[in-house]
Amino acid sequence: MYGFPNETLEDFDMTYSLAEELKSISDHTQGNFRCSVFQFRPYHGTQLYAEIIQNGRIIDSIKANEIINQLPGRSQFNFQSGNYSQVDYETLNRYILKTQNLSGEILYD
Repeated sequence: MYGFPNETLEDFDMTYSLAEELKSISDHTQGNFRCSVFQFRPYHGTQLYAEIIQNGRIIDSIKANEIINQLPGRSQFNFQSGNYSQVDYETLNRYILKTQNLSGEILYD
């Protein structure tokens, strides 16, 4: 999951490195590695939701991420309600897609 409040590019890199490490470990086990990658969404009633509101941020309505929505197999996973990280949307989407690519067939460039 990418896009947590105040998450930095360094955090994105660490998340991606962890996914790569898990993929490498799974290469030596039975079964297939499958990575499901999402953009963070705050849920009403959670501590993170309350902290976002306390910090004066407005939580947008949940809507489709139009960039990811156009890609095969992503329509049910593409919802977002804003970017709460310190990283721009283009970079956020790029990390979501490149991490998803670790699942095998390269679907997204």
